[in-house]
Amino acid sequence: MFHALGDKVEYWTTFNEPASFCFMGYGGGYGGLSVYPPAIHDAGHAAKCTINVLKAHAAAVEEFRKIVPGGKISMNLNSDWAIPFHENDELDKGAAQRRLDFTLGLFADPVYLGQFPDSVRARVPYLPEITPELATALNGSCDYFALNHYTTVSNALMVSRYARYDPNGREPLGLCEYAISHEKDGVLLGVPAGAGWIYSVPWGFRELLKYINERYKPTEISVTENTVFK
Repeated sequence: MFHALGDKVEYWTTFNEPASFCFMGYGGGYGGLSVYPPAIHDAGHAAKCTINVLKAHAAAVEEFRKIVPGGKISMNLNSDWAIPFHENDELDKGAAQRRLDFTLGLFADPVYLGQFPDSVRARVPYLPEITPELATALNGSCDYFALNHYTTVSNALMVSRYARYDPNGREPLGLCEYAISHEKDGVLLGVPAGAGWIYSVPWGFRELLKYINERYKPTEISVTENTVFK
C-alpha cells in the first residue's frame, strides 16, 4: 500500500480502534452492539493483542518512513469522555480516570509517554512490558492524534458514561473496578441522537480534546470518526 499509494495519500493510519478489538474481541468476547470476532473471553489474549498491535504499529511506521517521506501516519484511537458519578468522591474520580486509561491510555500512553498507564499495569499484571527498544520505536510514531469520538453517555456497554467506583464492575473483564451510568437522578447527561447508543454531549467532546492536548501534547489532532452534535 505504501508503494502503490504513497505518492497520492498524505494521511495514513495503521490500526482502527485497537482498544475495541483487543479488549472486546479477544478479551470480553462481546461488544455493546454486536459480537466482536474472534469472540474470545480471555484476559491473557487481550494482553497479547495489545502488545502485538503496538509492535506491529511500530514496524509499519518504520517502513512508512522509508517509502513515504513527508507523509503522516498515526493509529486511530477511540475514546469517550468519562466523568465521576459523584464529583467530589475520590473513588469515583479514580473510576473515571481508569475508564480513560483502559480505552484511550492503553495505546496513547505507550506511544506518547513510553509505558502503559499505572492503573492498567496494576490491574493487568500479565500485560507484557514495553521494552526500551519498543518504547524508542513508538516514540514519534504518530504524526497526528487520530481520534474516534461519539459520546460521553450511552446505554451501550462499550461506551462511557458517568463512572462510579464498583469493586465488582465488569468493564473490561472485571479489571477496572468501575460501573457506568448514562443518567443521574433521572436526568440524562445529553440529548439522545438518532442511534440508540449515542447521546449528544458537546461539552464532553471539548473536555476530551482538552485532556488529550494536555496529557499527550500532540502537534495535531484529527477527529476521524464522530457523530453530529446538537
